[in-house]
Amino acid sequence: MLIGAPNGSAGGVNYAGTVELFSVSGTTWTQGQELSSNVPQQSANFGSSLALAGDRIAVGAPTEWIGSNSTAGRAYVFVKDQATGLFSLEQRFDSPTLAYNSGFGTAVDVKDGLLVVGAPNEVTGGGHVGSVWSWRLGKKKNGPWHSESELQAGPAIAEENFGCGVLIDTADIVVASRWANTNSGRDTGALFFYDAPEFTLSITPTQPAPGAPIDMEAHRGAAGSPILIAAEAIDGMPLFLPILYDVFGSNLSWSLQLDAPDPAFGITVSVRAWKIGAGGPLVGSQLIDIDL
Repeated sequence: MLIGAPNGSAGGVNYAGTVELFSVSGTTWTQGQELSSNVPQQSANFGSSLALAGDRIAVGAPTEWIGSNSTAGRAYVFVKDQATGLFSLEQRFDSPTLAYNSGFGTAVDVKDGLLVVGAPNEVTGGGHVGSVWSWRLGKKKNGPWHSESELQAGPAIAEENFGCGVLIDTADIVVASRWANTNSGRDTGALFFYDAPEFTLSITPTQPAPGAPIDMEAHRGAAGSPILIAAEAIDGMPLFLPILYDVFGSNLSWSLQLDAPDPAFGITVSVRAWKIGAGGPLVGSQLIDIDL
């Protein structure tokens, strides 16, 4: 069990915020590890949002300063060490826009290698519309996490508090918009559903032996529509290098087999598939790390 104490003291810093972990044996609960930011900051509200899934904990600190961007907010993911049973910081996340007072981290959820973070005060188009960002965990052990997409309500309207709550369901990302206008009236609120696994890419294996075959498959594209396979990082250094351009088959899927380099290059390549809709936005799959 996780309990957030967003006004708790951490590392000698008052009101920085902490998260307390409890475990149960029979009917007895025992307090265990305490989590905090690696650089505690006063009034950051670390622990005001929490999520636990398997070996990972996500924590929001929605009023943490990022440089000169006051109360921009930040999110953290901690991962469990199987040998010790203790959690340690895996990665911390900033809003891609670093907007003042965006409240990034007001809501968090993590599940099956997907992280979702809400920023209900994010400024878009001149008003506090709110945004939600998602990241995918690289397929290598312990990440890294890769930025995936930004979600917004449509149409985007100021002060609707989009992103004040987020939830990852089996097939959907659910986003709450506390003050959304609906047919029932003004400021009645709404829930938005987004298809979490809408477009997928699988690569097997991700750690091939030199010269071994690698199977690549993408699913849920429109038959005959283009697909672009691109390398978007090498050893963690961002880039965008198109590798292959092809089209989906009639069964809404695409597949290719190729051989790993022999001898091996000794690098890790992060690969993503993009489907290109007619007149619509590009939709990217999760990012997958391959050791070549």
